Amino acid sequence: MADSLSDLKTLYTSDLEEERNRDQFHSSEQLLNERVDMLVDAFHERLSDARHVIEEISADEACELGAKAAEVVVASARWSRLVGDRIDTSEASRVLGVSRQALSKRQASGSLLGLPGHNTTWYPTWQLDIENESIRPEVRDIIGAFRDALGEGADPFLIASWASTTQHEDLNGLSPAEWLADGKDIEQLRQAAQRAAESSAQ
Repeated sequence: MADSLSDLKTLYTSDLEEERNRDQFHSSEQLLNERVDMLVDAFHERLSDARHVIEEISADEACELGAKAAEVVVASARWSRLVGDRIDTSEASRVLGVSRQALSKRQASGSLLGLPGHNTTWYPTWQLDIENESIRPEVRDIIGAFRDALGEGADPFLIASWASTTQHEDLNGLSPAEWLADGKDIEQLRQAAQRAAESSAQ
């Protein structure tokens, strides 16, 4: 009798787990479909404003241009996921109240992280104190840790990716960006950056 009850409990638990997984799958699929619909609607709205141009291209050209546009969207989404939120040179200059030349100097000195883009430089927002219109002083330590381990040419994308990635062992499951935003222990963050940089150098 006990074995039968145990078997029933196991079967019931297994059924619940399968149902939960199905719900999660359908929820994720629904979210994905909603995102695709939003992209398509925005794309269609933008193209509607340029009908006079669209009318001049062939069906083959339309298919090719549509595919290229989709690739740009996917690449941009992947990039955002990799490096987190970011602003371009013009916005960074406005937020910090400095010139483009000043941004470039701070980037070269290692007090500001800049990511090269098409005709601009992208600045991850985690390194900025937007409210006080300043660069977080800890940024220099983070960049310095990677430059000490990898040289002055340390890949800025590597640093940005690390800053946006959850650090389970070093930062209690937070990303460095979240750690900074929460105002947590800076020395622990410095040590985490040093370990990550040294690991990348091996």
